[in-house]
Amino acid sequence: MLILDIAGRGNEYYVYGVKAADFDQKSFLVEHEDDYMELEEESHDSLFAIDGELIFSVDLNGETIIETNDGQIGKDIDVELLVNQSAESWREFSSVDSDEVAIIWGHSGVVGKMFFFNDVDGFDKSKLKIYGQKRPEIDGDGEEVTFAGLSYDGKDPDDVQLDFVPKYGFWDPIIFLTD
Repeated sequence: MLILDIAGRGNEYYVYGVKAADFDQKSFLVEHEDDYMELEEESHDSLFAIDGELIFSVDLNGETIIETNDGQIGKDIDVELLVNQSAESWREFSSVDSDEVAIIWGHSGVVGKMFFFNDVDGFDKSKLKIYGQKRPEIDGDGEEVTFAGLSYDGKDPDDVQLDFVPKYGFWDPIIFLTD
């Protein structure tokens, strides 16, 4: 069994949609200033920047083959990174309906994902592909590349486990109006 473990600094995101016709931003922020994090209990997704320092390990049948605690893909971690160059907007990420306002909030922490490939008995790093997705920074003008998944030998993992360790409290909601 092949286990790939990758983690980095990121955020756990929560999304809430409100019909645009019924939405008043000022009233919403006043009404929910202390409880917006209770509007949605299930996280929408957890993302981490793939272009920063990462924790990365590869285990094959219980033996650690690769392990780094502060590496960068393409530099310290010698595997191929494939980046989707079209930036996904935060409205697209939110998956709210086109007639809804997207309200996104979250909290920072360490996001980790473990990928399990059951029927693999050898490891060849040339068969490992890591995928990134360009997106605008949620609170800035630049772009970031977030982890979007991985494959080994052209196959998706048999199982994936997510881990999130929060480091700070929730940050205030960011509102994306309809297009």
